[in-house]
Amino acid sequence: MATQTRKTLTSNSKAGKDLLAQINGEYEMSKSKGERKHQMFETIDNKIDNPEKVEKYLRSNLVKTNLEMLDATLYNETMEIVPQAKMSAYEDIAKKIKAAMENDYEEMELDKLKRRVVSHFNRYGCTVVMEEGFDRNRKVPKLITINPRSIYPDHDYLSYRRDRFLYIRTKYTKVQLISLGVSEADIKKLDITHRDTEDIDADRRGVSTIEVNTDGNPSYTMFWGFTYFNGKPYSVLVDDGFSVLAIAEELKAVTEEEKADPSLIKFPYVVFRAEEVEGDWFGYNDVELLIDKQDTEAELLN
Repeated sequence: MATQTRKTLTSNSKAGKDLLAQINGEYEMSKSKGERKHQMFETIDNKIDNPEKVEKYLRSNLVKTNLEMLDATLYNETMEIVPQAKMSAYEDIAKKIKAAMENDYEEMELDKLKRRVVSHFNRYGCTVVMEEGFDRNRKVPKLITINPRSIYPDHDYLSYRRDRFLYIRTKYTKVQLISLGVSEADIKKLDITHRDTEDIDADRRGVSTIEVNTDGNPSYTMFWGFTYFNGKPYSVLVDDGFSVLAIAEELKAVTEEEKADPSLIKFPYVVFRAEEVEGDWFGYNDVELLIDKQDTEAELLN
């Protein structure tokens, strides 16, 4: 799997401006092709988490009941793979391997990760698991799941046999951006740009374009993700107005094949889907079939 290197591009360079334009275009393409699915995800969440928003759902819990049943069926707190020795001579080795696996399972909190994976998978039909870094205290990788509602992916991935890009809408505070190495000049530009883009469409803004916390540490809606630029893979962080390239770091090759051809470097995440669908990165989702049934049931009950 690829790692990041500190070779960067800046907002003011020609290459940086070209990259910003590319990211903006990829986002708009993803948003256009995935709009129906994002609206579907919002509908699903409202039926499960906020039924009071739509009064007729209060007397019908078909979607929520089925999801709870699926979560209970698929989720298991214990490890699903346990090493077994076929010969008595290897029993001691098998026990040591099992002990090491159990320690990693606990230290990496894989039970919590699995719970989130199952929840996203059942609710949205897919989920993404990504390595966020390394926990030096526990000495294990830090794995996170990404909520599909915040993802803007390459819906034509099947045609190209890989993701050409993927962006995640998220929020960063000023302190977090500084810790990531974002320059003070870019942060000042974020303050100006975000004030000037308060009327950007709600979907692009997320919750809000800029928020000031009580401690004076402002937070910004950003897009973090990955793309190929001039044949090379990059990890990027941009503002929601696509004018500030806060981070653009080239992913480093690991294998000899990747070193010879950087286009072979894969982005550092894994996607789990219920079923692949041409032109829809998120894939097939069982819950969609239940929505009309719940609406019909709600109409009959009200």
